[in-house]
Amino acid sequence: MAMLNLEGQADLEFREVVIEGSTLSGEFTPIILNADVVTNADGELRAHVALIDATERGRFEQELLDARRSADRANEQLHILQEQLRHQALHDSLTGLPNQALLEEQLGRILLSSTRSERPCAAIYLDLDGFRSINRTFGHAVGDELLRVMAKRLREVCPPGGIVSRLGGDEFVLAGGPTDEAALALLAERVLEQVRMPVRGVLEGRPLSASIGAVMWVPRPGEGAPHARDFIAAADQTMYEAKQAGRNAVAQRLWSDLTL
Repeated sequence: MAMLNLEGQADLEFREVVIEGSTLSGEFTPIILNADVVTNADGELRAHVALIDATERGRFEQELLDARRSADRANEQLHILQEQLRHQALHDSLTGLPNQALLEEQLGRILLSSTRSERPCAAIYLDLDGFRSINRTFGHAVGDELLRVMAKRLREVCPPGGIVSRLGGDEFVLAGGPTDEAALALLAERVLEQVRMPVRGVLEGRPLSASIGAVMWVPRPGEGAPHARDFIAAADQTMYEAKQAGRNAVAQRLWSDLTL
């Protein structure tokens, strides 16, 4: 038997040492000797000695590694689930477009960027004319397909850096984009043309139209950006001007000319 003498060995350092041992069957197996030296309250050295079966230790280490890998996979799956939940919370389930919450978030950033660059920012509010009648006549499945088609068309005409959103029902907003009033008028007319285009296999040739309100904010030195929600409301208010004018039309205003 080996004896461990600590007297006068205050600076003694112990490490793991692999030695050979034998099992009850007489087979040799590696054993790890681990000695940990501590000092008690009286200043005396004490040692904690442990004999560890190296084979068992390897198994424990592998189990620990497997557990860590499982935890990493669980964390990755949790992150994916969180991203999916965030996407569902901020997007329209029918069209996949950003909903009003995400629209306000992104439009807020666009307006702030416009303040810094002193470049105008615009919002186009679109309401399909007679959509309730379409649902009653052709059914909600046809109405849903029509909304998906409109969402695709609006994505295609949205300028780079802009955002297209469905607010609910048959109401859409396209925000960002044009840098002057003439460009905004052209974009609004292009949006109206997209609505008027026939939808094959959906409405049996029935014509479509929309009422559109377009609003532009032109930054002025020292002027803060409007709140995104107020800017959307201004475009909504302008859209009703198009409705009152007989629908199938575009109404356009400057933010500075509106009173909400």
